[in-house]
Amino acid sequence: MIEAAKPTGNMWILAVIALLGTTVVVNIFMATLASRSHVGYIENRTWEHDQLFQQQIDATVRFRELGLVPKLEISHVEAGGSEFQLSFDSTKESAHSGGFEIELSGKRGDDAKQDFILPLLETSSGIYRATLPRSISGLWMYEVILNRDGLTYRFSK
Repeated sequence: MIEAAKPTGNMWILAVIALLGTTVVVNIFMATLASRSHVGYIENRTWEHDQLFQQQIDATVRFRELGLVPKLEISHVEAGGSEFQLSFDSTKESAHSGGFEIELSGKRGDDAKQDFILPLLETSSGIYRATLPRSISGLWMYEVILNRDGLTYRFSK
């Protein structure tokens, strides 16, 4: 009968070296794989975009503290155009809805040539209007930018 060789000190050292070598090789493989993979960021400067987004959130909170809730209405004009009207619902009696500089942008996902930017002008107290000379149809995304007293507020519809 053949007896199995008993492990000696040299065999244990070789086993530890093999284990550590395998660990190093796996770590190098994983590091190479991670460096070549997509990290999932859409923007290159995500920190800056996060800061801008936080500023928009802060502006939204400050705007709501004014007690104004913007309401955008879109209607078609008989002459073939589209009229935009922005008004405010007030949640506070002391809310003042005048004095804003307002810009409206319209974006159409399937045809960027139709995108537009319009200033909305105050026609009466707290009512802002603009007319687009062409009729709009289809799916649009509207963004309204309101400025007053250093406060900028954006909302989308």
